[in-house]
Amino acid sequence: MIIGEVGLNHLGNEKYANDYINFHLKSDFECLSFQIRENKFYKRQEKKHLILNDSFYKKIVKKYSKIKDKKIGLSVSNINSIRKIIKLKFDFYKILSIAAQNVKLINLLLEKTKADIYISLGSLNLNEINQIIKLYNSNDRIKFNYTQLSYNSENVNLLNLFHLSSKYKNKFSYGHHYINDIPIILTKSIKNCDIFIYLKGLKKIKHPDEAHAIDFKNFTKLLTKLNEIDKILGIKNKFISKNEIPDQDQK
Repeated sequence: MIIGEVGLNHLGNEKYANDYINFHLKSDFECLSFQIRENKFYKRQEKKHLILNDSFYKKIVKKYSKIKDKKIGLSVSNINSIRKIIKLKFDFYKILSIAAQNVKLINLLLEKTKADIYISLGSLNLNEINQIIKLYNSNDRIKFNYTQLSYNSENVNLLNLFHLSSKYKNKFSYGHHYINDIPIILTKSIKNCDIFIYLKGLKKIKHPDEAHAIDFKNFTKLLTKLNEIDKILGIKNKFISKNEIPDQDQK
């Protein structure tokens, strides 16, 4: 499953936020998510414009409730920032890595909603990751989101994701924070591994997640590539012996 992350790339502009929704509804990927940061984040002078009104989220949840095969989610980091809208029926939540150890937030979402929950592990060390896995691995509604918040190729370390996905079946997703699509392509070989990819619209302006986000046009091209990868990966135990390459005919 592909999740397009708007994050804060809506720039606090509801009209621009709706551009992402319209793109999602006409495109061939399943899920879209927005992000709400903690209240103190929006009090910073350079961040205060990035907030959207609660009424916006009420409208989009209502809109998506009437649309088959499309899901809407929310990335969160703090209880107080979502207290007024927690009753809304988002299809899924992502716990930002800065709140991955916020047990009160995670348990509140488990208690007050029926949504699936992804816990991002991007800012945790290995011991902390193992603690979170131990605490929530048995809960069917929770998955873990492997991501590395680095543009250094040596820090991405996808072998960790391959190992964790093998050890904990169907429990891991991938959060893309890299400067090209190579990790996304490699991750497609992991069965039942959801992929979170940041989106940016077509405005000629710097977005909060500018460098690792993919614009609408290139996202559409990426979806075509990912569909082809699914076909190339194929079906286990299905073998084709027919030669369909014209210049490879046997003499």
